[in-house]
Order: sequence, then structure tokens, then C-alpha cells
Amino acid sequence: MNCPTTSERLAGVAPYRIFIACALVLLLVGGCTGRRGTDPLDEAAAEVRTGEPVPYTVTIAGTDEALREYLQTVSESVAGEADQPPSFLALRRRARADSERLVEALGGEGYYDGEVEPNVTAPSTEGGPAEVTFTVDPGERYTLTSLTIDVVGDAPGYTAPTPAELGVEIGGPAIAQRVLDAEAKLISDALAASYAYATADDRSAIIDREAKTLEVTLQVRPGPPVRLGAVTFEGTEGIDRKLLERRVDWKEGEAYTPELVIDTRRALVSTGLFRLVDVNLPETPPADGLAPVTIVTEQRKHRTISGGIRYESDAGPGADVAWEHRNIFGGGEQFRVRADVDRLEQTGEVRLRQPDIIGLDTALLSEAALTREDTDAFESKSATASIGLEKRFNERLDGSLGVGFDYSEVTDNEGTETFGLFFLPATLRYDNTDNPLDATRGVRARVRGAPFWDILNRDLTFQRVRLDGSTYFKVTESPRVVLAFRGALGSIVGADRDAIPANRRFYAGGGGSVRGIKFQFASPLDDDNEPIGGRSLLELSSEVRYSVTETIGVVGFIDAGRAFEPSFPESISELEAGAGLGLRYFTPVGPVRFDVAVPIDPRPFDDRFQIYLSLGQAF
Repeated sequence: MNCPTTSERLAGVAPYRIFIACALVLLLVGGCTGRRGTDPLDEAAAEVRTGEPVPYTVTIAGTDEALREYLQTVSESVAGEADQPPSFLALRRRARADSERLVEALGGEGYYDGEVEPNVTAPSTEGGPAEVTFTVDPGERYTLTSLTIDVVGDAPGYTAPTPAELGVEIGGPAIAQRVLDAEAKLISDALAASYAYATADDRSAIIDREAKTLEVTLQVRPGPPVRLGAVTFEGTEGIDRKLLERRVDWKEGEAYTPELVIDTRRALVSTGLFRLVDVNLPETPPADGLAPVTIVTEQRKHRTISGGIRYESDAGPGADVAWEHRNIFGGGEQFRVRADVDRLEQTGEVRLRQPDIIGLDTALLSEAALTREDTDAFESKSATASIGLEKRFNERLDGSLGVGFDYSEVTDNEGTETFGLFFLPATLRYDNTDNPLDATRGVRARVRGAPFWDILNRDLTFQRVRLDGSTYFKVTESPRVVLAFRGALGSIVGADRDAIPANRRFYAGGGGSVRGIKFQFASPLDDDNEPIGGRSLLELSSEVRYSVTETIGVVGFIDAGRAFEPSFPESISELEAGAGLGLRYFTPVGPVRFDVAVPIDPRPFDDRFQIYLSLGQAF
């Protein structure tokens, strides 16, 4: 007897029964595979649904150390190890995409036949990380056999540079970035040679797969050489034209160079009058080679009101407010009025800065101040006035020299005395830090000094000098960790300590000196443990600054310092020290600082802790 075939058996079955049977089979099969877990795609889908992050490690194999280090710098898998993918499937997708990126990176280094094979191993059952391995076969490195420079269009007097002048080694590796760097230098050299309209045209490359060679052609369109013509200013209403013209760094008819334009723009921005400065040439080269220049500016608001509040355990709450006009007479003159008040000191001051007194980089400074101080060391009332010249030597270095007079009435533990001090203040400052309120790298240094003569007491003369410096090191970028160090050294010579006005002596302790030690109390003390100041000063500070988020940071710090009776600091073992922790809230105008500090070796009269709240880092 012949058995019916499957088709024949199905032919006698109603269609709906076939549908039901198929559905049951699918349900059974689905249930079995779900229970037995044999389908990796289902497992991966489950991982996507649960959203469990997958830790992993990355290995790049098959290359020498130099190439491996380069590939690690461009690998998104390496860069994203801390950003764990939400599933094993997502990790595999990341690895596949990264392998294509690594192939492109190999081409950039001259390995145009390179291959990268990604392999991802699932996490172990013991809870270990997944393993991502990129097996690299770089192939043979291609050689750059020629670099041709084609000059397009009319370029009177232009001579194309040689490959060697562009930094390219013919016969060396065919590294793509070196070709791009050569093209950039080709244009910058043309601009520096007064070809102000120089542009790059299309580049071409011929790869010989059999010979493993690369030939490159770069095209440059220099245009005619250009001389700089008459200058027109736009957006400079209310500003003396002479102030602007003095900052134009060329004479009419002088050959164009990018440096002349950059220096002119920088000089105009440095006035503080503009938020935007553009130096523009005509869209097309002038027929006679003399290009008129249009300088378009956008002015800042000339008037500014600023202020701040603070709190320190010693000084209590404090506040300062200032009003400034940066163009009060139309010639870029800066006039500033400021008041600063707390429990220990109240100051009101005015300042006028007049630019371009002797050349562009020299300004005339006139200052006057009224000050009242009431500290544990002394009480004083003083009126001070000075006038001098401020010289900017370059972007990082400036200095000032002047003449001043200070009339003061000072009361200390020896009684009340009146002084009329004539002095010659001098200052030299250096600053190459990256941020004035929150530096992460660079150095700051300032030295201030002056000889003093008391015209009310002809027997009193002395010289006072103070050096302050700080330096900053960014240890890591993400999270940002910065090490900051500060030091100060001061000396007064020429008179005994008790003869020097108490408000001109050195003191240490407090928020700007040794945190954790009361204001002025890291200083020589009298029999009643009240500070009397000294003729020398030494301060040292260190901070570790850790940015938890973009807006929150924490700081650990140690400060040490002391004022000494002699003119030069004595044993470092006599320094008073404090340590503490701080919180920083980063704002567009600088970090808000909150510090709590304690004395390391407290004396009976030291406070248990000190609190400091202000704007800006401690140093």
C-alpha cells in the first residue's frame, strides 16, 4: 500500500486547521527556544530591553607599538570605555563602526590596503568585562613619490615653494595629514608674501596599488600681490578717530601681511571698547594692487556697574560695588569708582587711565583712595593719591612706575601717630594663564616695591618689596583635576619694625593668606597675643581642584605662612599652617568659592575653624 505524501495529506485538511496547527508549532518552538536560550539575537534583544550597561576592555593586535598607540587615540571604542553601551548588541555595533574608522585611520598613515577585523567576546559568567579585540593587518605602507604644485591664474612674481619647503619628504611615507599640512602652509606662505587673495584649488592624488605609491598634486591660486590702502571705520561713533588710527599697524601703500591685520585687530580689541572687530578687504583684487580696507566694529557698552558679596569669619559679611566708564572723554579713557566695605576695612577709590600717553602701549594712571581699617593689630585712617605710567611690553608682561603720597593716622599698641609718606611705587606683572578667575595652566608673578620717605618725620625712610607668584597644572581633562601652587615673599629694610607705620608692616593669616588662621594672627604677637606685624613675610599654598560636574567642583588645600620681625624670613619651622576643603560653583563670571579651614597645630587663641565665601578661586 502506498503512503500518501505530505502534500496529499494536507490537501484534505481544511485551511483554517492548517493555520491553527502552524500557529501552535510557532508558539511551541518560540517557547522552547525562549526557555533554552539558544538564540543570541533574542538574548541581545533582551539586553536592549533591560538597558543593563556592559563594561568592556579594548585590545588592538597585529601592529607595532607606534601604530597601536596611534590607533588607540582615534578609536571610539577606546575613548568610550567609560561610557558603557546599554547592551552586548550595542557593543558589537560600536565595534563594527569603529573598525571602519580604524581602516580610515590606517589610510591616513599611508596604509591604504589595511584591514581591521573586530571580535567581541561576551562578558564571563563570573561578571568580568566583555572583550573587544581589533585584529589589524596594516599591509604595506605606501610611499609618497611626488608632490606637484600647480599655480592657477595670474600671479605676478609668485614662485611656488618646493616640497621640502612645505615640510614634505619625497620618498617618505604617504601620510595624509602631512599633505594637508603642506597645502595649509602653501596658502599661508602665499598670504605672508602679500598675496592676500590666495586660495587652494582642487587637489588630486594617484594611488598605484601594485607599486604601493602615491602621487599628489596641489593647486594654488595666488592672485596678484596686494598693498594696503586707505582705512574706513564703521561702527565707531563717539570714539576719537585718532585713537583708532594709532592702532592701524600699517602705512598706506605697505605690502599686505596677515600679521599687520592681526596686530591691528588685537590693538583695537585691547582698548576694551569693542566686542567685535573685522578687518575687511574688497571681495575682488583691486586692479592697481592697492586695496582699501574697511574696519567694521561693534562697540561694547561703555558703562558698567559691577559688584560682589563675600563672607569671612574674621571680617564678617562684605561687599564691593564699582562703576566704570571706558570712554569718558571720547579717547578711550577709563574712569572707575569703587567702594569696598566689611567689618575690618572700608575703602573708596577713583581711578583714571588715559591711553597712548607715550606710544600705544603706555598709559597714564591717576588714582586716589580713602581707607579706614580697624583690625586686631591697628586702627588707621588714610588718604592716598598717586600718578604714574603703565607700560605693556607684550600680551603677558606689563609694568608701572609712579609717584604717590599717603597721609595716615595710625593707632597701635604704642599709641597714635600721624605719617605723611612720599613714595615711588613700581610694579612688574607676568601672566600667561588661560583664565583670570579659574586658571588651569600657566604662571602668574608680580613684584611690587617702593621706597618711602616720611615728610612729617625726616628720620623715617624704608623700602618695601613683595613678590607673589602662582602656577597651575592640569593633571587630567575629564574629570578635570588641577594642581595649583602659590607663594609670597616680602621684605622691609631701612627702619626698625616699631618705627614703620603699622598699616605698612607685613601680616599673615586669613582668607587671602593662611586659611584656618585668624586674620593677621600668623604674625609676631605682643604680650596680650595681639598681632603687631613684621618686616618680612613668607607664604605657601597648594590646592587640588577636582571638577565633579561642569558646574560643581571640590578643592582640598593646605596653606602655611608667617610674618617675621627681621627683614628676612627666619626658620620655615615657625610657619603657621591651616588645611581644609572647599566647594566651587562655576558660573560664567568665575567660580563661587566656599572654603572651610582649620589650623593644623592650633594655639589656645586660634578659632576651631574659619569660613570663607567669595567669587573667584583663592589664588
